[in-house]
Amino acid sequence: MNFDKYFDIPFLLRGRCFKGADCYGLVRLILLHEFEIKLPLWEGDYTTVKDHNKLNDCISAHYGDFKEVHEPMGGDVILMRLGGVFPVHIGVMISKNTFIHTREDENVTSCKISDAKWNRRIVGFYKYVKKT
Repeated sequence: MNFDKYFDIPFLLRGRCFKGADCYGLVRLILLHEFEIKLPLWEGDYTTVKDHNKLNDCISAHYGDFKEVHEPMGGDVILMRLGGVFPVHIGVMISKNTFIHTREDENVTSCKISDAKWNRRIVGFYKYVKKT
């Protein structure tokens, strides 16, 4: 699998395509195109990435669509906290040690789960299990 095409996608709030994506939109694109997993759009569930309460509500509402895994692998979703108590950020594992994600103030990037910046923020790893 070649993930290079995702690094050029600009951040776009509620974006769900190659022209622009937020963290969920990027995960949705990668799972669809690389792992043949079609996630729901969820495009109306939140209005800003800064409203952590609303993002937490969105994640909680869809939490049952995922099953926690203890040994992450490519295609699993990584759930993280960003600065508060709530887990409000996601990425997708592209190997057992590396994930790809995007944030409003950063470009699409890949990171190791062992990176000091991220390992303390990880809430867990999840596999999508709901049939669409």
